[in-house]
Amino acid sequence: MDTRFKFTKTKLAALEYAAPGKRSYYHDTEVPGMGLTVTDKSKTFFVQYGRAKSLRRHALTDPDSAISTNRLGAKDRPGITVEIARKRASAVLVEMAADGRDPIAKKRAKAEVDPEEMSVRQAWEAYKEANDTLRESTVIAYEYAMNPVLGDWMDRKLFSLTPDEILARHNSRHSKSQAKHAFRVLRAIYNHHIRMKLLDRANPVAVAFGGKGKKAVKLTHKKRRKTLIEDHTLSDWFDAVEALPDLGQRTTWQGETARDLFLFQLFTGLRSKSECASLEWSQVDLRKKTI
Repeated sequence: MDTRFKFTKTKLAALEYAAPGKRSYYHDTEVPGMGLTVTDKSKTFFVQYGRAKSLRRHALTDPDSAISTNRLGAKDRPGITVEIARKRASAVLVEMAADGRDPIAKKRAKAEVDPEEMSVRQAWEAYKEANDTLRESTVIAYEYAMNPVLGDWMDRKLFSLTPDEILARHNSRHSKSQAKHAFRVLRAIYNHHIRMKLLDRANPVAVAFGGKGKKAVKLTHKKRRKTLIEDHTLSDWFDAVEALPDLGQRTTWQGETARDLFLFQLFTGLRSKSECASLEWSQVDLRKKTI
């Protein structure tokens, strides 16, 4: 397949994901230098510059945008469009032509702000930059965890948050597991900056969840359930699942959707979120009866 073509929503959606551990690169003929990296789990935009062995790829993220990611948007995953990616790529190229500076170097220099003045958003971007081995799926999971819980705090100064505020925010959330996930990420961000900047500071998240006693709130993971559906209870479980449509919407799942999901898992052995619920029609072949 020709790796150089005019990017469109349809063409990019039709691109097959790469094999695990592999990457494929495609280049837009509309904006010279703009490209798309395809892995086994993601499709992300970049702008390429330099020559031969000195080629560099700059991720088309924008921390000041409502959608900061450089991931291609899909029906079930938020991201940016081809048009937004082209605007970002053009802006980077125009800026490079104007001052001749490497955008990656500028991004790193911009991240070097006074730790006392750094916002939560800046700290998160610097954390990602320093941990460039983080998988795209991990970054997405972290952002999905943080945005609902910490969204209105992202532009606050990192060290303006107090343990009392943090604990109150956790206790006010309906989903405690989502809140714990968000604060585990925030704790890691604090630890990174305190360690790298040699700051004589306590981690407010660690302080907030460092209490002792049975009533103290902890950030520990819940133990994985090890219960099984025994053979003699399978018929009862099956009847309960079949009755879900009659119960309506009792959780975030519609009754019919929950029934289909559980039965599909039962007959295929797929895991819920990471495999079954994330399936796309492009991964289903009804003629061959394969997924």
